[in-house]
Amino acid sequence: MQELVEWFRIEKSKPDVNPIILSALFHYKFIRIHPFDDGNGRVARILMNFILMQFGYPPVIIKTEDKENYYAVLRLADTDQLGPFIEYIATTLFDRWRL
Repeated sequence: MQELVEWFRIEKSKPDVNPIILSALFHYKFIRIHPFDDGNGRVARILMNFILMQFGYPPVIIKTEDKENYYAVLRLADTDQLGPFIEYIATTLFDRWRL
């Protein structure tokens, strides 16, 4: 966890930081650590949204009916394909922003 927090501090301070990519990567890195017996996904999404809101973005809401897509892109991320997960988070965010 300490390495994750240090990584986040460095990435957040970069002048060209992309908050959507940063928050999605933080979410995924947190999930990979899996620090709790239960609730890791909920905590990861809360922390991701906290990061997004720090940059002025609204929170990403993963709807129950879309959980399978969320899990599918997480499984892809487990195979080192992070692009689809980042795209999913960005698309979900912008779909919400248009509301």
